[in-house]
Amino acid sequence: MTTESMDDRGVVFKIQKYSIHDGPGIRTLVFLKGCPLRCLWCSNPESWNLDPQIIFTKKRCINCEKCVTVCPTQAIRADANGSKTIDNTCDLCSKCTRTCPTGALELIGKYMKVQDVVKVIEQDMPFYTMSNGGITLSGGEPVLQFNFSKALLKECKQRGIHTAIETSGHCNWENLRELSEYADLFLFDIKVLDRTKHCLFTSVSNEIVLENLEALAKLKKKIVIRYPLIPQRNDSDEDIDALANFVKNLVSKYDVINELDLLPYHRYGLYKYDLLGIDYKLINLPPLADSEVKVIKEKLAKHVNLKIQVGG
Repeated sequence: MTTESMDDRGVVFKIQKYSIHDGPGIRTLVFLKGCPLRCLWCSNPESWNLDPQIIFTKKRCINCEKCVTVCPTQAIRADANGSKTIDNTCDLCSKCTRTCPTGALELIGKYMKVQDVVKVIEQDMPFYTMSNGGITLSGGEPVLQFNFSKALLKECKQRGIHTAIETSGHCNWENLRELSEYADLFLFDIKVLDRTKHCLFTSVSNEIVLENLEALAKLKKKIVIRYPLIPQRNDSDEDIDALANFVKNLVSKYDVINELDLLPYHRYGLYKYDLLGIDYKLINLPPLADSEVKVIKEKLAKHVNLKIQVGG
């Protein structure tokens, strides 16, 4: 992605309306591409790469080969079994996706100007007013697209729209601090407190994450902590005790933590890995039972004087 595109526009892979789980009220979620983490359980692997991508769903393909014919760079190859391969000569013009009659080829992520996103957001202004809702930047990691995120949040604040950012916290502090000037709320992910586990499960250390979380708290920014519950990864007694102690200490020092959201593991994004040609490392991992999640919630509630929700 060029410097110009980062300043003037961002790469958005989804705008989801009428959400009620990612901040107060009815919200519009703007999902931005690009993420420094590779969480084993990620349900949005299409967000990892910062640039737009074209994916192929074989079961939708009728082998009309219109995509092959229309491609200006001859980047698409069709084999005898009907599979399509897109090589690195693809310039993402998206002619193939617009030509495909069945949606077998799909563009994930597109460049959008701030004003184009704002036009979509403004359509839901009555819902924000009625429910005290607003917009939430998600991803991916919104801080990676710093210039675009800042410009979008600023435009929303000028319109009186409540703003929230969902972040992994693994980002440049100065960028995060500057974005905090235009964010009313942070949905801050903590994956696991143990540093070794964090590296193993996400590919990065949590040192920067925890430093950024405390720095935000010092600025008196409202924060909701989010904790994914992943069986056999971060749901042990030791992991939950570490989470309880960490949150309890943070709450005692800074009166800015609104709540703790527990996000139970699910497999809804599994099909995306096949489309992207990525191995899913937790293929045989079953979700936690509701009763197991309830026990964890009750244990946390005994130690943390904070609103605890399941599912955000």
